[in-house]
Amino acid sequence: MNKKKCSLLLLCLQGVLGLYAQQKDSIPTQKLEEVTVSESRFPLKRSQTGKIVTKITADDLQKTSGKNLAEVLNSVVGIEINGSNSHPGQNLGYSIRGSRNRQVLILIDGVQVTDPSAISSDFDLRLLNVDEVASIEILKGASSVLYGTGAAAATINITLKEPEINGFSGKATWAAGTNQSQDDHNYRINDLYNAYSLSGKTGKISFLGSLSYQDLEGLSAIKTAENKADDFSRINALAKIGVQINPDWKTSVFGNFDRFKSDFDESFGLTDADNQSFSANYRAGISSTYQIGKHTLNLNGAYQVVDRDIQSSFPSRFNAESWVGDLFGKFVIGHSIYTIIGVNAQHNSMESAS
Repeated sequence: MNKKKCSLLLLCLQGVLGLYAQQKDSIPTQKLEEVTVSESRFPLKRSQTGKIVTKITADDLQKTSGKNLAEVLNSVVGIEINGSNSHPGQNLGYSIRGSRNRQVLILIDGVQVTDPSAISSDFDLRLLNVDEVASIEILKGASSVLYGTGAAAATINITLKEPEINGFSGKATWAAGTNQSQDDHNYRINDLYNAYSLSGKTGKISFLGSLSYQDLEGLSAIKTAENKADDFSRINALAKIGVQINPDWKTSVFGNFDRFKSDFDESFGLTDADNQSFSANYRAGISSTYQIGKHTLNLNGAYQVVDRDIQSSFPSRFNAESWVGDLFGKFVIGHSIYTIIGVNAQHNSMESAS
């Protein structure tokens, strides 16, 4: 089976007019922390955006240490990630404002990610390690003007960690825990996690590299006499290199590899089975920003390959690839008006065998 899809999107001409007024008085005021979001593809003060935006900061992620990405998103008001509280490796479904997966767009560092081999072409969040994430922004409501038809109901922009500003740093994390039902009092270590990262900056060049592995003996999805565990394991690798070519021009390249293996039971007849699901994601790309006075020009591009293998009573294999390119700019007109113009191009293809 072959499936191909090409799309070309011309981003709209977006104008924003801001009127500001200040009045001096003798009453002391307290300044609130200004939060910038990418609702318009560029940093914007929260007070200047008309959209409903929820931002999960690095501090918020630190407070939820131990949760996976789906559990973090599921804790946000108005967002339901079906399967996030089930056994590890469970298929995930997104529900935001009554929408489904195909109406929610996932961005990684501002670049669209998809899986053409999936029914809804939605990206599998199980592939990502939350420890690689710096922040998350959820834009509720349609953003198709800026990001295409996939953003019909909401957009989730996941920003990965960047290299340290000055010097070098390294981090190693080891964690172990239990994962069993409340009726099982035979406590044992069955959740192991290891992560390593190195980042730094020398001159005009910055770099970041990280590697992590998780091995989890999960609960059985179906209650049987044996209650055989459904295991889940995942490996993640990320590399970023940035170059400050001159004060106005910055370019970075990245590459990442994500792979997981998940055991699952037979859904037909609800019987225990030795079924397995394998999924691997290979992704590489470039991001470049050029400042021309008050104007800003951005170029983003990425190439992605997804391999999936289902071993069950109905085995199947999928191979999908996609590439996406974004060229857009912010042009300031006068003191309080700016416009955003851009072009987005995508190509998706998929092959399957069963």
